[in-house]
Amino acid sequence: RTAGAADSGSAKVSVKNPLTTSSQEEQRKGEGTAKKQLNAILVEGSILIHSVLIGFDLGLQQVEKWAPLVCAIAFHQFFEGFAIGQVVIEAKFGMVKKSLMILFYSITTSIGICIGIGVYLGESYDGNSTGANITIGIINSICGGFLLFMGMSIFWTDWFVNNPEMHTAGALTTIAGHLGILFGMAAMAVIGLWA
Repeated sequence: RTAGAADSGSAKVSVKNPLTTSSQEEQRKGEGTAKKQLNAILVEGSILIHSVLIGFDLGLQQVEKWAPLVCAIAFHQFFEGFAIGQVVIEAKFGMVKKSLMILFYSITTSIGICIGIGVYLGESYDGNSTGANITIGIINSICGGFLLFMGMSIFWTDWFVNNPEMHTAGALTTIAGHLGILFGMAAMAVIGLWA
């Protein structure tokens, strides 16, 4: 028997071409980065619209309602800033894009407040009218929809469902992550009721 005949029943050993393997890995990394960048743009756009709308809503409110709303929005924007910061970092944008995204996030709520105050101070606006209450209710529901969309389809999906690290993490890490989500949802619900 020859050595080749003796080895014919044994497992085959495949030799990988290092050039092919590295280019495939780079392609996978590129696809992953492109997906993260698309998600970052989607999150940024949704949050910018949401921020303008909640600012507009705040600007339409009567002065007596401002204290709890400002506290709620500040708390909310603070933690939303952490989330968008994480998404922007993961997307690996250049410094200019990162800076612009942070700048836009920082000013959009203020722009919305200015627009809302301008409408509120207008001669034809009546804050106690049915139309004003319906408008504020619609704006609030749109803002809530944006948050649910971002939280469920982007953050939760990418950080938990499709995250390979979470698939291999221990039970304690998984439970802690889900408890953190539940705590965050409860905290935002209490702030929403309070405000």
